[in-house]
Amino acid sequence: MVKLIQKEYSQFEETLYIAKLSSGLQLILLPKKGFRETVAMMSVGFGAMDTDFSYKGKLYHYPSGIAHFLEHKLFEAAQGEDVALQFSQLGADSNAYTSFDRTSYFFSTTGHVEKSLQLLQSFIVERHFTEQSIEREKGIIEQEIAMYQDDADDRLYQLLLAQLFPATPMAQDIAGSSDSIAAISYKDLQKNHDLFYTADNRKLVVVGDFSPKDLAKVIDDTEEMLTIPSTKKIEKIPIAYNPVIAKATVYQDIVSPKVAVGYRGLPLGENQDPLRTKLVLQLLLDMLLGWTSQSYQGFYGTGLIDDRFDIEVECYGNFLFVVITADTYEPIALATKLQQSINQIKDLPDVTEEHFQQVVYECYGAFLSEMDSPYDMAMQLTRFSHYLQIPDMLKNISLEDVLREGLSFFETADRAEIVMLPK
Repeated sequence: MVKLIQKEYSQFEETLYIAKLSSGLQLILLPKKGFRETVAMMSVGFGAMDTDFSYKGKLYHYPSGIAHFLEHKLFEAAQGEDVALQFSQLGADSNAYTSFDRTSYFFSTTGHVEKSLQLLQSFIVERHFTEQSIEREKGIIEQEIAMYQDDADDRLYQLLLAQLFPATPMAQDIAGSSDSIAAISYKDLQKNHDLFYTADNRKLVVVGDFSPKDLAKVIDDTEEMLTIPSTKKIEKIPIAYNPVIAKATVYQDIVSPKVAVGYRGLPLGENQDPLRTKLVLQLLLDMLLGWTSQSYQGFYGTGLIDDRFDIEVECYGNFLFVVITADTYEPIALATKLQQSINQIKDLPDVTEEHFQQVVYECYGAFLSEMDSPYDMAMQLTRFSHYLQIPDMLKNISLEDVLREGLSFFETADRAEIVMLPK
């Protein structure tokens, strides 16, 4: 019998159920009474940055893009059948994605939840790919990489990361490069599958209308029937903090110039919560440069930016960065003005208690919108098991906290910028 731990969130009438199964799998269930759609997401702690690690005293290095390559090949079922087709036959839509630190497989369905879950649990631990199918897949992934390179926004973002984290896995596209993909072998994929796709390195999140007790039993029974790679003690090599590449200019087939400015923070300490840190920085940047700020309205009103202006905060245990991107006909001027806003945080008219409360309410509203999306909640809970604590965090974060921690981040952060111009 699965022991489910209940966590009540009375302010929005939700109950989260958490369990650690005997196999080692971490299980998170969020029942949503009355919802027709159910989303399940299986997340594996193996991502694009995990190309260098130590196992049994031996150092391993694999080509960039191997996690993404393995994601592709696990959808190959016996006799070359497509796992996505098997999900479709159950009435479920399936997909997967690879990020910096994890690979996530998911499905969405309005029926056959248990059978779809059994398929999700089984196909990621069973491998049916062959040396021949791997060689065929290389051409497909090369086309995918070329597509990303043709997308100006994707290329701009990746090039900025390469400036912030030079000579590290973060400097490479998640899908890898033509050269790195060509170097990946059957044995490479097999070894990484054995090492990383263990039960204790996986998290399963299910969001929808179901009985937590009954569903947990189905999931546990399926785990017991599977042959899962045994637990491995792997030591991941931390990302190197090499000197950033401060400035760059590139050319692309675009109409409007683009600019991206990035800030690389220090790794978080053991007692720092990545989710809270992300919230603090997001609140500060919303005050300084969000759509309600005088800076944003001034930039927008004078045509310096358009509605594609974007701010992203990425916070993990071993790396933290902020990226600001914009389409603008004055990329250098905009980059300068953005830095001026950062330098004058305390003196800006937008930094008031009233404006702070406004961006807090906006953040809370965005959280409530996510609560209505099974996919959004599944995705967030795979990253942050305590994601439902955001309302309490927002209550306990003060303007003083945001200014103190935000100033500390920007004072110690390394900065890089890249301008993309039309050819």
